[in-house]
Amino acid sequence: ATVVVGVNQQICQRAEELGASRVLHIPGFIPPINTDEPLPSAVDQWLGGRSFVLMSGEIGQCAQDDLYGAYRLLELAEADRSMVTVIYAYLITRRGDEEVKFLREVQSRGLQERVFVYRSSGSIQPALKKCQMLFRPTTTDGDSNLIREALSLGTPVLASDSVERPVGVHTIGLEQPDLALIDEIHRVGAEGRGQPNLGMSGNAEAIVQLFLDLLRK
Repeated sequence: ATVVVGVNQQICQRAEELGASRVLHIPGFIPPINTDEPLPSAVDQWLGGRSFVLMSGEIGQCAQDDLYGAYRLLELAEADRSMVTVIYAYLITRRGDEEVKFLREVQSRGLQERVFVYRSSGSIQPALKKCQMLFRPTTTDGDSNLIREALSLGTPVLASDSVERPVGVHTIGLEQPDLALIDEIHRVGAEGRGQPNLGMSGNAEAIVQLFLDLLRK
């Protein structure tokens, strides 16, 4: 017998279509412990008290390898001189010529005062709690834990419509012109922060219980 555990309804529906004998849907996100950890000093000093849009992900080799939208961001930043963005780039992902090339591109466009790349080895939670909004213009995606963490903290989220997104996420097509994306960033950012979704804290218990039930069968 084939048992499939899915973290979203799309996965569960597809498993049923493929003939799985048992399909179980569980929450795929366990919120981290809420802390009062401050912004990293490098980020805080660069911002100097300014409001900012947060992005996160890996920096690709070029605009044609732009899974997380870093190069698209530069186009938006050039078109809107008021936008200030911090990109959290994971330490666990590739580092080298790609990042050097991107930082040179930031410099050549004169955006070094408004686009900051921070190499992170720690929690992104302090940035999620301080930013105006999370912007995730990915060309494809999974069931993003980053988006779910942002929602659990009451952070507004604007993401591409390349995949199904959780309830509460604002979406937009990446084929839209830059000005449409900029307008939507300002609109979502102006909504302000929502109430933290503390109901997600019970997800851990639900996931543990499901796997205990599976082990008993």
